[in-house]
Amino acid sequence: MSLTPITNDFTSYKLTEEEIAAGSILSPLQMAVLQNDLSEAAHQKVQLKVDGTNVTGFIQKEAELAGRLLILRYILDRSEQAKQLHLTTNS
Repeated sequence: MSLTPITNDFTSYKLTEEEIAAGSILSPLQMAVLQNDLSEAAHQKVQLKVDGTNVTGFIQKEAELAGRLLILRYILDRSEQAKQLHLTTNS
């Protein structure tokens, strides 16, 4: 496996399907840490209160937490899908 960056505005790599799947599977400890992060962000979002003196700040915080929840869920789901694919292809 050779991880050679592709020259563009952002760093990216050309990976095979197998490399993407292997790189997407998280360890149980990584899953636990990210699940804790997800739970904390969800708790913060539920506890968020509108501040009538700073509505813009509330909207920004709510958007930040919504984005954090989406990306954490995406990473956790991607790992689970990669595990299922790995199990299916290796059975």
